[in-house]
Amino acid sequence: MKSSLRKISICLMVAIITLSMFNVDASAASYSKNELRYLSAIVYAESGNQSHKGKVAVANVVLNRVKSRKYPNSIKSVIYQKGQFTPARNGSLKKALSLYDKNSSRIKSSKAAAKKALSGSSVLTKKYLYFSGYSSKKTIKQRYGKVIFIGAHYFR
Repeated sequence: MKSSLRKISICLMVAIITLSMFNVDASAASYSKNELRYLSAIVYAESGNQSHKGKVAVANVVLNRVKSRKYPNSIKSVIYQKGQFTPARNGSLKKALSLYDKNSSRIKSSKAAAKKALSGSSVLTKKYLYFSGYSSKKTIKQRYGKVIFIGAHYFR
């Protein structure tokens, strides 16, 4: 009995260490098709021309907001929250949703990034709730202090 418990304990410790090494959230819940649809579309609309890492980071910001008490508690509500995501207001999110619904190859990499984030992978910690395009790294650093730059976006 002791031997079995010891083996189980060791396996759990190895699993936890492995997950922490790869920055994966062990508590990541399953997700619905609709959540994947909306997250893929906002990732495409906000960062379709960015690297995979940049796309995952945008998805991380959306999911961090869902987990934060400061924002609504669903992906769709976070995206459509007044004044937050420009694509929700200017029609580009609607176009991205249409691409998703048509299973367009153009949204494939954004969907992969959304799946990765929904599965618990993160390139940002949960404190990062904002991102934007930038024109001057120096100005952004002076204004916000500690930020992360990935591609054409900064995250804070």
